[in-house]
Amino acid sequence: MSLKEMKNRILLIPVFLFYIAFFLYLLLIINPVLIFHYQQLGFSYTNSFLREFLGYPGGITEYMSLFLFQFSSHAIAGALLYTILAFLVVTLTRKLIPGELNKFTVLISYVPAVILAGLLTDYSFHLSFLVSVLIILCSLNILKLLTEKQWHIVFYLFSVLILFILTYYITGSFVFLVFSLAAVLYHIFKRKTKFILTAVILLVLSIALPFLASKALFYITPRDAFLKITPYYYHYKPGILLYVLYFYIPLIIFAVNLFLVLIDPLRLRQAPKKILPVILQFILIFVAGVMLCYFIFPKEQKNKILVDYYSYKGQWNKVLELAKENPSEDRLVHFHTNRALYHLGKLHEEMFDYPQTLGVDGLFLTRFFLPEILLPTTQLFIDLSYINEAIHWGNEAISQNENSPQLLEQLILSNIIARHYRSAQLYINLLKSNPVFRKTAVHYEQYIQGKSCPELDSLVKSKRILMPSEDFVVNRQSPQHDMINLLNNNKSNKMAFEYLMAYFLLKNDVASFIEYFPLGKIYHYPRLPKIFEEALALYVFELRKKGKVIPRLKLSKDAIIRFNDYLTILQSHDGNLQNARNDLRKKYGNTYWFYVHYLSPVTKKQTVVIK
Repeated sequence: MSLKEMKNRILLIPVFLFYIAFFLYLLLIINPVLIFHYQQLGFSYTNSFLREFLGYPGGITEYMSLFLFQFSSHAIAGALLYTILAFLVVTLTRKLIPGELNKFTVLISYVPAVILAGLLTDYSFHLSFLVSVLIILCSLNILKLLTEKQWHIVFYLFSVLILFILTYYITGSFVFLVFSLAAVLYHIFKRKTKFILTAVILLVLSIALPFLASKALFYITPRDAFLKITPYYYHYKPGILLYVLYFYIPLIIFAVNLFLVLIDPLRLRQAPKKILPVILQFILIFVAGVMLCYFIFPKEQKNKILVDYYSYKGQWNKVLELAKENPSEDRLVHFHTNRALYHLGKLHEEMFDYPQTLGVDGLFLTRFFLPEILLPTTQLFIDLSYINEAIHWGNEAISQNENSPQLLEQLILSNIIARHYRSAQLYINLLKSNPVFRKTAVHYEQYIQGKSCPELDSLVKSKRILMPSEDFVVNRQSPQHDMINLLNNNKSNKMAFEYLMAYFLLKNDVASFIEYFPLGKIYHYPRLPKIFEEALALYVFELRKKGKVIPRLKLSKDAIIRFNDYLTILQSHDGNLQNARNDLRKKYGNTYWFYVHYLSPVTKKQTVVIK
């Protein structure tokens, strides 16, 4: 084996380690499944779906991106996908670097991979941005091959013209302008009349193509024809790092060519390529990547998405573990925490072990409309057997995010429960056109055709039993009325009862809690739930203060002792709530009493309801 071959083999080691590290970073830290869950973007093999993307510049890039994105629904496949794309970006970048600069290849070509690692810390980063960068690099490498051919200028210009038209149609708008800038710079540094003339023509073409596209070819605005960067169906605010990734391409073309103008290329070509400088470049790239990702990693965003994902999957213990480890003021986290508590039978035992600072807005999400609440709200109404409302929210969601596999599955399930089999089949057909979720769709299709599935059958039957038999007017601003109507239709709906009781307690409306409290007898609690006892103790105390008649209520000895101790601590501070706060938090920070006195949004406005 020659010395050169040995060096090349040694240099393969840091390359291999870099991509292994990138893969593990995606798999273990980012987790592509969370990207997929957060974005909830679907794909369809149908011709109509394809036609939507063929109707405007950049649509092909978005279509390819959505197809590839579906593989992010599996952790290993998603991590492998992003790693392969990063490898292609690095490889194509390296091919643009003149051979004279081989000594600096690592430093120059691996920077985009480091930027990509940073961009992927944002779970809203769309795959189409990465695919568009790849297409820019592919087009530039094709352009490089064309310039190396000894073709007549007319044939050369014709070839470049075709390349430009295709690149604009495939990538569109802003991405095309980045490509055009890089292509013009590339030609200018060739410093030959033929290429200078081509650069001028390409500069004109980069303006003419978008202008013609908006005026004569596509139904797009001039602004979109030149500057559109985000897909029409997706809301994303590009940050500085994304623009750095795009403009890095023309920057390296400018920088390396300028360097070769200033430095004698022959000297660079003759300089020996040593292993140590290359290894040092890899170390520098690796350290830069780690530091970038560490400082910009959004821990709170990931925690919120994880909570949402575990809730979507029904992994309730994991939801509570995360909520306990990472207390949050986020509305969605509060919502999923309460939902997990109910499903584990702990809502009225441990509700105040977790932050409830948002009050009823952490129990129901319908009072304030945001896209992120659509899927979890749909699932909540399925839980409540409030199927018509689940279908309503599911349709609201699908109108904003067509082909989302998660939303389609909830609509399939809701319509099966409601016996709307034609509608269920419609959504099944949509899900079947997704290459990754076809198996799931077929499973539902076989079920409605009569194939046994014990788990699904049990869920469907339990929800049908509790479905309301009478229609009533929905009240999004006052969801307690919906819970009351559900109970009026079917008093066996335990979740509706517990959510109603939780609503009244979080609203500080102990009087309404007392009014509906007797309904709980039919659920045969082994003992009075802890939070119910705390609410009753507070109710009796307030009535006694007002000199009103005290109803006969059975409270455990433990509840009475604890409440008396709570009052004793408060009295030791002369009844001053602010002074007593720290002492009360230590012993009773997870009680309804502490919530009412210190945390409730209603308390802060001094509107506790006691009749």
